[in-house]
Amino acid sequence: MEEFIIEKDELLKCNDIGEKTVVVPDNIKIIGDRAFRNHQADEVHLPLDLTKIEKFAFQGSAIRSCNIPDKVEVIEEAAFVNCKWLSGSAVIPASVKELGLGVFSECDSLEKAFILAKLDYLPPKTFELSHGLKSVILPHTCKVIGKEAFFDCSALERVNTEALENLDRIEEYAFSGCAKLQRIIIPDSVTYIAKSAFCGCASADLVMLGMPETSKLKTIEHDAFRRCKNLSEIVIPASVEHIGNFAFYRCENLEHIVFSRDEQLNFLERGEPIFRHCQKLRWVESPSFELRKDDMTGEWTYGRKR
Repeated sequence: MEEFIIEKDELLKCNDIGEKTVVVPDNIKIIGDRAFRNHQADEVHLPLDLTKIEKFAFQGSAIRSCNIPDKVEVIEEAAFVNCKWLSGSAVIPASVKELGLGVFSECDSLEKAFILAKLDYLPPKTFELSHGLKSVILPHTCKVIGKEAFFDCSALERVNTEALENLDRIEEYAFSGCAKLQRIIIPDSVTYIAKSAFCGCASADLVMLGMPETSKLKTIEHDAFRRCKNLSEIVIPASVEHIGNFAFYRCENLEHIVFSRDEQLNFLERGEPIFRHCQKLRWVESPSFELRKDDMTGEWTYGRKR
């Protein structure tokens, strides 16, 4: 059985002949759809002139390392999905112009990711269910973090969101289930945080929604910060016009809320359970007013600041 099935400059199939290291021929520019699917090699050396990795190319393979060459321009959908043994760091080179969804989904041994490509959109499910992933560096050009991009990355501690000066939207479930994420820092440029975007980020003790007076944030959808159990204080920027139901549900250590405009106190008065089951909440304030809860009676008092 031949190891490689090749058509022109595309590797259609790499047959598993028991080799632990595979060296792809130099003339190959495209790794075809499912070419290494379920292959048991530990290591694959890709040619320097490679330009494209097609969908599901390495799906379920046993590779432990695979360097993406600097001339690759396209990595299609789920190219490395379910590569359970792919470890160390994944580097998406600056040459990449197109990234498909779920490229590194379910890569449990992957610890770090560096996206050097100047992408404006991190596709849905890029790293979802990669339970060993600890840190990610996104490009400063990123404008949208897609749906479920980091869903249930339960070991994730750090993503450089504070450096993303062009970031505009964080889509639904983007960081949901990232239980070890330490800090959530949203840059001033963000206008929209979708439903359940940070749901279950239980370790986050700091959530900054941009600067109170310069943030462009307008919408925080329902369940956005649900069960962020370690959060003790939140400042709502002046720009915020909508907060959805249960946005801060069961933030059990939340004690202090600061609204940057007096009108935002209406979020508490309209009967929507934004802060339901925040048992430790004792102090809410705006520029002119404050509300305090009496520990003995459980009653709230409302007054104008002196």
